[in-house]
Amino acid sequence: MEVKYIYNKNLKSYLLFLTLTVVFTLVICGTTSADTYIGGQPLTTVESGTVSGGVYSDSYYGFTGTAAAGSTNDIKTGNVTYNFQPLPSNAEIVSATLYTGVYLGNMQTDYPVDVDITFNGKQLDSQYLSSTYQYLINGGTGLTPVNDHTIRVTSDYFMWYDVTNQIKQDNTVHVNTTNSAFDGRIKLITLIVVYNDGDTDKIAYWINQGQDLSSYLDEEYFGSTTFTGNQPSSMIFENATLKVVHMASTDGVYAFNSNSLPSSTPQGSYSGSNIWDVTSLYNTNDINTLNYHKGSGSGLGGYYKIAFAILTAQYTESTQPYVANFTATPTSGTPPLTVSFTDLSNGASEWAWDFENDGTVDSTRQNPAHTYNTPGIYTVKLTATWPGTITQTIIGYIKVESPDLMVNQVTYNPNGLQQLFVGEDNNIQVTIMNNGNCDAGSFDVNLNLGSYHDTQSISNLAAGRETTVIFSSFTPLANGTVTVNVTVDSNNEIAESNENNNLFSESKTICNNGFKGKRYTNGSDINTQKTFEGNYDLVYSNGSSAFVNWGWNSYNATWTSQQLPIPSTATVTQALLYQAYKFDKTPGGSPIWTVNFNGGTITPDKCYTDRKGYGYDYYYGLYVYDVTSLFNTSSNTLSIIPGTGNSQDLYGSYLVVVYHDPSTSSKKIYINEECDMLYSAPGYDVSNSEATAYANFNGVKTSNLINAKVINILGSASEMNRSKFFFNNTEYSGFWNDYNPISNIGFSSYEVTNILQNGSNIAQLQNYNGSFYTIVALGSILVTEYETSIPVADFTATPVNGEVSLTVQFTDQSANATGWNWDFDNNGTTDSNDQNPTYTYNTAGTYTVKLSATGPGGTDQEVKTDYILVKKSDKPDLLPTDLRVTSYPYVNYSLVTVNITNNGIKQSGLFDVTLYDNGTQFGQQYTYGLKPNQTKTLYFLWKPSSTGNHHLQVVLDKNNTVKESNENNNSLNKQINNQPDLTPIELNTVHYTMTNYCYATVKVTNNGENLTGFFDVTLYDNGTQVGQQKIYGLPTGTTKTIYFFWKTNDNGTHNIQAVIDKNSTIPETNETNNTIQKQL
Repeated sequence: MEVKYIYNKNLKSYLLFLTLTVVFTLVICGTTSADTYIGGQPLTTVESGTVSGGVYSDSYYGFTGTAAAGSTNDIKTGNVTYNFQPLPSNAEIVSATLYTGVYLGNMQTDYPVDVDITFNGKQLDSQYLSSTYQYLINGGTGLTPVNDHTIRVTSDYFMWYDVTNQIKQDNTVHVNTTNSAFDGRIKLITLIVVYNDGDTDKIAYWINQGQDLSSYLDEEYFGSTTFTGNQPSSMIFENATLKVVHMASTDGVYAFNSNSLPSSTPQGSYSGSNIWDVTSLYNTNDINTLNYHKGSGSGLGGYYKIAFAILTAQYTESTQPYVANFTATPTSGTPPLTVSFTDLSNGASEWAWDFENDGTVDSTRQNPAHTYNTPGIYTVKLTATWPGTITQTIIGYIKVESPDLMVNQVTYNPNGLQQLFVGEDNNIQVTIMNNGNCDAGSFDVNLNLGSYHDTQSISNLAAGRETTVIFSSFTPLANGTVTVNVTVDSNNEIAESNENNNLFSESKTICNNGFKGKRYTNGSDINTQKTFEGNYDLVYSNGSSAFVNWGWNSYNATWTSQQLPIPSTATVTQALLYQAYKFDKTPGGSPIWTVNFNGGTITPDKCYTDRKGYGYDYYYGLYVYDVTSLFNTSSNTLSIIPGTGNSQDLYGSYLVVVYHDPSTSSKKIYINEECDMLYSAPGYDVSNSEATAYANFNGVKTSNLINAKVINILGSASEMNRSKFFFNNTEYSGFWNDYNPISNIGFSSYEVTNILQNGSNIAQLQNYNGSFYTIVALGSILVTEYETSIPVADFTATPVNGEVSLTVQFTDQSANATGWNWDFDNNGTTDSNDQNPTYTYNTAGTYTVKLSATGPGGTDQEVKTDYILVKKSDKPDLLPTDLRVTSYPYVNYSLVTVNITNNGIKQSGLFDVTLYDNGTQFGQQYTYGLKPNQTKTLYFLWKPSSTGNHHLQVVLDKNNTVKESNENNNSLNKQINNQPDLTPIELNTVHYTMTNYCYATVKVTNNGENLTGFFDVTLYDNGTQVGQQKIYGLPTGTTKTIYFFWKTNDNGTHNIQAVIDKNSTIPETNETNNTIQKQL
């Protein structure tokens, strides 16, 4: 019989999530448009014809509720294997189509999802679905095209596949959705098969398909679909059946040819079907119409979507005088296969044979023979002629057998993330399919990835079957892209029907698995960045810091002295600020922010990062800031301001402060830093041992060891029994007890004194049987403490007596000392911290000397009373005692006054007094016979070469003509600026309201080092000048009061301003302090 086949490959689809509450009443309506608010795809006929067998359909109904028969998986999951009801054993397939619906969870938003579909062991599809759906009322088209076999309508992707050549009596489908951004569950799987069964039945059929919906947002829309044509002529109508498959949680209401049909409870929570006997309602000579509408429920009950309407009508022959038929032998074999055909038609006069069903007449003989040279399954068609013609077609009648080997699928690490990873033995699973109709013997499968080659043998593969081989020795050492080539029957041992499909080739990325410790991915361990040895200790704290999610606009934290207690005897050696983050989505791959600490802007000294390396691949990181110069022992503040485009989660900030304290014990501190993500899970191809970060401590000394502890710093280590710590292979409990839920940072301290090793030591921070959170190893600090001896202070000196200007060399004789404080005259002031200092005594007397020696074990003092004897000298002792400058700006000269004194016990001879300006001599006088204790005043004229700062120096007896008891006190220095500095220091105002007169006094002072010339004092009232006076000759350090009177007609507020030297006539040391103002 002739079969009319219509198949539409231009179907489209959209996505939707809807929550509605509506009440509807069905009205039979003939509209063919979609819901005018949301849109949709009205049902149209995609296939129709006449067969002897019928139309088979079976479905998996998704989510919850009663599972469809044959489901072997949890119906809530996105991983479904469904065994369809068996086809009739005598079915001769005309067409077979597999449909799959995937639910996204939202009607318009793009929630991407990966979907893989395998049918009877062969992969039909593997695609990444990502699109949006726009309501029709908002300008959408009613459906969103994705590709030539996928559409989206509202919240559902709908996919279809022609599986005619893969259909069997027993059929199995496997649908797996992964990497869903929101939902990704499987709403519906439907298999529709049209078949003949070899009898004389005539069954007309129509398959109408779409994604039409009815919602409370468009009460006026009533969907309909029609079934037209294909009704056999000269036949007797027997019965008709209508089946509807829908994708909604609540059934709709229906009418067939204007007659209501009963609704039912859906088989699944979001899909179901109805079957009706419509024999009495069927129009044999007219169009048949199905109408549908949403139910009367609220919420999701006010929403309905229909996917299929399948109508079949059975007819019987009224009379049939002629029959076209034939047989053949043999019907199977290997090529070349010669087949003899025998005509069984009753009384035909002409025959047209098409042995390959390609539309070409191959023979017109009644009983011909035909040789098949190419493997394949052939449909044979005979058209027999009487007065009319009848055609008999036997589908798949001749089978020319030959194997056809090909790679059906390559899966990388199939039990994990299906990625290739650096530094591990990757399992590469290759699925081989024999698509031929003849068994294959032994053959090889070769795998090639760059320089890696491996071959495995397969002993036999039956026709239509598949097998898998696993290559498990590919261990790449670096990430990057590699070409994967798999060749089936690599030695051409098997003669196949298709020799051109034996090679599978694709590019694959080799990833660093960031969930492993960096040691396993060619990264860095948590290594030592800083060490401190001596009388040191440290404190650390999160302060008030807290974890914040992405989208933060500002971030602040504080630390108090209680949180970071620094002893009063200590000096801060280094203060380090740490800021960790995760899920950084900032363009460019690193944060954009401004960090301020105690008011100062800081930049990181070091940055550590880690990333997963695949999938949702966002950076984790740790920034380290040296804030030593800004650190305050009483309190500290931090603020972070995000820049444009910045996006990440912030862990709480923490400070680590190292200080030196003479009173503390001797220690060595190792500070190790890094950022290492850790997540142990077989599904992520990470074992417990691989989810380990290593901290290395080298050069450790164990002699005189008192105590040793390790402080580990981790982020997100909150889960109980999901982490472990090892030190030199000794296991400790994990980090959860020290986790801070506010900052998401924890400091876990472990005592390791008894297992510390001389030399190298290794700490291991492990995520164990990871459950939910990725922990982040940020640092590890080792503190070793040692025994120390108490210092014993002692010293010697030479000489211990002599005349004034006696220089003494002191020699330390202390034991166990590392620091020295010398007080050479026992006055409580430290004169030197050198170990072996020298000191000059310029005054006669007897001196007690004290040495305080400090060591790791403490402090000791040695006091030697009356140890140094300094005698008076019989020489003069000349020294300058005063240097003053008086400036005369109008003649550009200054008077320099110098006082000199003889502190010795003998009169001096002739000596010079020399003056220098910035190192240049500008004056010299000679003096003779200055008696003991006599003071003399000398005057010098000085004309400065420039304004500004001048370094003046007076030197007595510069050539050392006079022998003195102290030759080290003959000079005196003074820094001056020979400019005035005019400053208004007081403004007083009075307003006499009776007369509208105002009165003001302005006090002006000269804070500079020079007399002024003329300058003006100007007064303003609300910006208008109301007075000005000229002032002359304000000396250094003097103040003058200026008086102003003026009249005003305004009784309101007056802003009074006094400006000194408004035209800057007088050069001053400070030109910014010449204004004062007050409100009157």
